[in-house]
Amino acid sequence: MLVEYVRDMMQKWFHERRVAVSRNTTQPSRWATEKLTKKNETSHKYTVRPIDHVNFNIKDGEKDGLVNLSEKSCTCKEFQNDLLPCIHPLAAIRHCKKIFGDFCSDFYKTSTWLESYSGLIFLVGHLSEWNTPEETGDLKPVDRERIGFRLQASMVGGVGIVPYVRNLDTTDKNCANPPVDQQCNVPNPQTNPRPCQRRKCKSCGQEGHNIRTCPTRPYDNPMGPDNDVE
Repeated sequence: MLVEYVRDMMQKWFHERRVAVSRNTTQPSRWATEKLTKKNETSHKYTVRPIDHVNFNIKDGEKDGLVNLSEKSCTCKEFQNDLLPCIHPLAAIRHCKKIFGDFCSDFYKTSTWLESYSGLIFLVGHLSEWNTPEETGDLKPVDRERIGFRLQASMVGGVGIVPYVRNLDTTDKNCANPPVDQQCNVPNPQTNPRPCQRRKCKSCGQEGHNIRTCPTRPYDNPMGPDNDVE
């Protein structure tokens, strides 16, 4: 079953991620630790100019950066947007000999990572073992008679498409076969085809032509009111 396959895969993934979290020894997650390590290597090249115990001017050789560790902000806006210390705050944090993880958002911490996979996925069990409440009743789908039009095309005698309507407006709505007197009696075009109408000439009464192509047509007034085609 597809549902059982998905459940088994989710159970496997949750277990593997819980094991990975248990092996993580740092406060930030493994992904956040790798990011901070790479940025910290670059921040060693910067010069830190303290303004007070929370404000620092970081000299990076270009635009520099003004860091406020209390508000967790930096003039480059990366600290505020990612909620993860960028290169400038890391230089200030290292200068103050503080822990990088204390300035990371809870989204990057191992505790949040573990909480995301704290749920347990168990087997559903066989259908016969399910504890179904009595008030739910029979949940099997209800058979409904299809209502609509069935179009039948007949080319016998040049008859076009004739709609065939099935009338299900009966006293018993669940009746699949309504009584004969309540059914729509539409003639079947296959069994009772409409007779083909042949053209006749009004002048000679013969079939196969009209008065304009009649070999015996009168030449006095061929466009008169009596020269119509039936």
